[in-house]
Amino acid sequence: MEIYQLRQFQVIAKHKNMTHAADELCIAQPALSKTIKKLEEELGARLFIRNKNGLECTRQGEILLDYTNRIIPLVEEASREIKESIGEHGEIRLCLNSSAVLVSNVLSEFIHEHPYVSFSISSEPRGCDILIDSVPSTYDIPEGAKLLMTEEICLAVSASHPLAKTGHITVKQMMNEKFIDLANTPSYSEVFNSVFSHCRRTPSIAYSCNDYILQGKLISLGLGVSLVASVTWTSSSLPENICLLHIDDEKCFRSIYYMPLGSFQTENQRIFEKKLEEYFAML
Repeated sequence: MEIYQLRQFQVIAKHKNMTHAADELCIAQPALSKTIKKLEEELGARLFIRNKNGLECTRQGEILLDYTNRIIPLVEEASREIKESIGEHGEIRLCLNSSAVLVSNVLSEFIHEHPYVSFSISSEPRGCDILIDSVPSTYDIPEGAKLLMTEEICLAVSASHPLAKTGHITVKQMMNEKFIDLANTPSYSEVFNSVFSHCRRTPSIAYSCNDYILQGKLISLGLGVSLVASVTWTSSSLPENICLLHIDDEKCFRSIYYMPLGSFQTENQRIFEKKLEEYFAML
């Protein structure tokens, strides 16, 4: 049984279609069929059956797929570890779902010190080495994750806002404000829902955008307000004529964490994780 056979078998199981699998693998379909036939002869078992949905794994195929899904990542990780050990360029795959502004500072320092290491950044954890995310409470941090920082959630308003100089606001006062939210940002939605969870209604959304820089510009122009993470916000290069108000009657925080995702950590990953911890400890 060869690794290339398992890779091809895995792709067929994913597509449930020999033609589509051959297209992804960039090989001829007859060659792919021959690989599976040879694998079945070696194992003495049929791996696929054909039905109305295409190719489905037999019971023996499901067993092999389970092992294949564990074997392939281990082979890939072993290859990466060996390449790094002999001085070849390494890669760290990040799933970055929160605190991109703060993490970018760590990336900049790390890459300067380790120029041979590259990063790939995704919003999906599958295939990544490290997940960086945030949750409304430390109680929500997943098992195996490490807390980096807990920061207060405040209300960002224009310097011309009537309450800007007071530095404080209540949830009741916030109900009459027009909000600027970050679309398609689960962490923002979680914070927003948490702050107004005890209210019968939620404030109106005046604008919805995908960019925190645009969000800051709209706030500075007095077109609305927004809930923001205090440390992250003050660390960003945003308009200066914005004030942060403490929410008096609904103290709200978010917890930023990171979690290793692979079965083992490369030396580069361990160094990067240490950098993360050191940087956030100084904030």
